[in-house]
Amino acid sequence: MTSSSSSTTSTTKYFASFKDAASSPTLFSPKIAIHWPSVPMGAVIPHRFRRKIRSTLRSGSSPASSLARLQTSIDPADTLKALRSHQWSFYDAQYLIIIVVGLFCFSVIEVPGPLLKTLIATLLLSSLTIPLTRQFFLPLLPVLTYLILFYSCKFIPAEWRPHIWVRVLPALENIVYGANLSNILSKHQNAFLDILAWIPYGILHFTTPFITAAVMFIFGGPGSLPVYSRTFGYMNALGVATQLVFPNAPPCLSTTTPKYTKSISSMLIWSFRVREQVWSCSC
Repeated sequence: MTSSSSSTTSTTKYFASFKDAASSPTLFSPKIAIHWPSVPMGAVIPHRFRRKIRSTLRSGSSPASSLARLQTSIDPADTLKALRSHQWSFYDAQYLIIIVVGLFCFSVIEVPGPLLKTLIATLLLSSLTIPLTRQFFLPLLPVLTYLILFYSCKFIPAEWRPHIWVRVLPALENIVYGANLSNILSKHQNAFLDILAWIPYGILHFTTPFITAAVMFIFGGPGSLPVYSRTFGYMNALGVATQLVFPNAPPCLSTTTPKYTKSISSMLIWSFRVREQVWSCSC
């Protein structure tokens, strides 16, 4: 009797231990050791930017704290004080370039007339002397330079424009990639994909940067919006200057059929006309 009870007790303990082991996540779902490749943080984010991010997070500032740091003064004397205490460097040479490009555009643009152009230039200079508006228009100068240069391109006389190169970009494709990519891509024509690729360039390209700037102004870190504004403005201004000094036709225009080329050209022309209308309405 004693032996039977002991065997029953051992059997109960055995099944109880088996039940606990079955409910354990390590019995039927063994752990698989996966070794992910480790990338050093210094190779991705420089130490200076990591230190700045850590200081921003430790400060406990809210994303909308940039609104509280806005200057509300309208006294031009504050701007003169800031100008006197400013330590000049080679970095400030960018404003000389902006002045040269602005004078060139001012002399080339025919519409609007001289009086309206003088009024616009006066308002811009006045906005740079008032601290309340200077904090917006000073970082915005590269973007305004790009927009004005882009608008003034149609007023540049044809005698000043260099020859438009058609075979340079296809030759560079053969040198860099080892094949004429435009010729390969043009063999597979799809109107829907062309329109889908044109939407970001023809419509969203003009509005998305301003939406991004508004989001960065509210939620971005300190100093991120001026850096974005200068980078965006100078990059696009260099693109316009490159097309003025060394104009090249897209490689697809030299490889596609005349009918397909005409449709692409008309789409691009319509896009530029929409931009000009938006720019004229904003002025």
